[in-house]
Amino acid sequence: MSVEQEPMLTIGWRVEQVDIPDFDERYDEEWPELEELAKKASLLRGSSVWQSELCEEENSWCGDTQIVGVPMIEEELPIEDFTERTDKLADLAKDVYRQVMRKEPEDGPYLMSWTRVF
Repeated sequence: MSVEQEPMLTIGWRVEQVDIPDFDERYDEEWPELEELAKKASLLRGSSVWQSELCEEENSWCGDTQIVGVPMIEEELPIEDFTERTDKLADLAKDVYRQVMRKEPEDGPYLMSWTRVF
């Protein structure tokens, strides 16, 4: 058995699983209601984003936190384009938060560097 790690950069929030409405009722942490937001994120990001990446378990071995938001852009861009797309991703991250948490965010979103452990 091995543990894999992947560095991640996400615009969003770190949320305790117990704070997510109906989290315990989700089979295999599926989020079908995030499908349209994943499509929008894919367009803004320039690469595929899956709905599971919008609300993702931080550490599948021993974690109890979810990363709620959108993955950051991975390509080189002129700073003006980067800033514009990042602002749009931040707005989209708020939509993801509203869908998952069923309330308005009180702060953020944040640019988070984290490690996916699986």
